[in-house]
Amino acid sequence: MGQLGRFVMMIAVILLTFSSTLRADVLDDLVNRAPNSWAAVKIGEARAGNPDAQYVVGRGLVDGSWVGLETKMGLEWLRRAADNGQPNASFTLARLYELGQYGIPIDIDQAEYWYERSFNAGMSYAARKLALLNESKSPPDIEKALSWSRKGAEAGDFECQLELGGFYGSGFRLRLDYSQSLYWYLRAMAHDVASSSQYADRAQAVLGAYYENGLGTARSMTDALQWYRVAARNGNTDANYALGKIYESGEGVAPNQDEAMDYFVAAAERDHQLAQYRLGLGFANGTGVAADRVQAIKWLTLASRRCCELTKGEVEQLRLHRVESLLSWRVEPRDVQNTLEDSMKVARAELNRIKHLSTADEIKAGETQARDFNPVRPPLPIP
Repeated sequence: MGQLGRFVMMIAVILLTFSSTLRADVLDDLVNRAPNSWAAVKIGEARAGNPDAQYVVGRGLVDGSWVGLETKMGLEWLRRAADNGQPNASFTLARLYELGQYGIPIDIDQAEYWYERSFNAGMSYAARKLALLNESKSPPDIEKALSWSRKGAEAGDFECQLELGGFYGSGFRLRLDYSQSLYWYLRAMAHDVASSSQYADRAQAVLGAYYENGLGTARSMTDALQWYRVAARNGNTDANYALGKIYESGEGVAPNQDEAMDYFVAAAERDHQLAQYRLGLGFANGTGVAADRVQAIKWLTLASRRCCELTKGEVEQLRLHRVESLLSWRVEPRDVQNTLEDSMKVARAELNRIKHLSTADEIKAGETQARDFNPVRPPLPIP
């Protein structure tokens, strides 16, 4: 090594030693500058062995919110907190290694290790993260992912319970079992978070279909209506359509065409094809609503635009997803194609009939409203 090389190495050693000294003195400097500050108090508690304070100090050093990025020291404090049983510290370490934040290289093995530590420390949601990590591997480790989903569900995690409910209800990844699906959906719906989750309305609608059709439980229109109403309030399109059909037919309730149309409106505005068809017929015939040729043309135009021919793949999927057929189309899978075809034939025939009775201005207004139609988005969950 030449003289220049030895000089460069000497400078590097000096800088490394100096920077290490600075890092070692960071916490002392913080305390000395403001001994009564919140940070100084937390540093003292952390040094005394308080795991929550160790977690706070570690986060502040890792994300640079205290004195600039001090990643190595921050990780050390987070590990101390985790070793002392602080579940958020384990979870934070896992996220850091999973995402590679703040200059920390991505390390999936470390992420799995710390998520499992977090789960064992009582953070059930970590199981969901472990399931997702195993699903994302190449090739995916589905068995391990399912194992973590089940562990999380049994430990009380809302999303894992929803996932198991969906797997059992669809026969995807798990043997079709409506009673098990019902069990896990009911467990999930017992959580307070279910009232504000963007994922809950689908499960609530499916529960309505289970009780209405006696899948995995005794048939109960009382329970079906309860779950459909909850799902409808949360913006579920299929639940609104189901309630419209129930009030239209009077099954389990007193027939009420006005209320049926209210539910059809809610579903149609969210782009439910068959609800648009029922609503168009209502406006055309003055059933449950005042007769209105413009509105009839609008909704029947929207309903009749859809192609009603299902592909072979879609038909096969319907055979595997009976609940989807019962909920979205109100018929068994084998009858979906005929239901769509019959609805479209009636919609197009009724549209032509109404147009013959309408003025040019009414036709133009209805077609313009159909052209400019923008589906209403479901409401956002309350935080």
